[in-house]
Amino acid sequence: MKLRLIPLSRHSERAAEENFRLIVRQYQEPLYHHLRRFTATHEDAQDALQETFIRAYKHISELNDPQALKSWLYRIATHEALRLAEQRPTADLDIDPPAEDTPDYETLEQALEQALLTLPPRQRAVFTMRHYEDMSYEDIAQTMDSNVKAVTANYHLAKERIKEILLQL
Repeated sequence: MKLRLIPLSRHSERAAEENFRLIVRQYQEPLYHHLRRFTATHEDAQDALQETFIRAYKHISELNDPQALKSWLYRIATHEALRLAEQRPTADLDIDPPAEDTPDYETLEQALEQALLTLPPRQRAVFTMRHYEDMSYEDIAQTMDSNVKAVTANYHLAKERIKEILLQL
C-alpha cells in the first residue's frame, strides 16, 4: 500500500500534521510488531513505539528521501528498542514443554519469543529484522549503523543460540 501524503505548502502546518497522522496510521501496527519482538511486555513495546513516533515527528524534516521513510522509521524503532533492551535485564528462559513428545506450534512460538528475549540486544535486533521482517543483510546493516559482516555474524550467532534453546524442549 503506497502512502499518499498531502502536498505541503510553505505555511501548511495542518497538512504536515495530517501527513504525519497518515504515517502513524500506516506504520503503527508493523512497527509495534517489530518492537514487540524486542521487548518482554506489551507496555514496553507501546512505550518504544510512542518514543519512535515522537522522535520521527521531531526529525521528519531531516528525511531527505521520502522513499526511505520505511527504513528510516525502522531505524528509529530499532535504536529505541536497543536502548530499552540495554536498560532491562536479559530475560530468563522459563518454558514448560507440553506433556506430549512433540510440542505444538503455539508452544514453539512462545519458546521462540522467550529465546529471543535471552539474546543480546544487537543479536535480537538482527534476527528479528532478518527472520520476521525479511530484510536483507545490507538493509539491516544500514538500519543498525553497522556493516554486513557484523550483521551476518550476529544473525548466525543468534540463530545458533535459538536453535540450542529450542532443541532443549
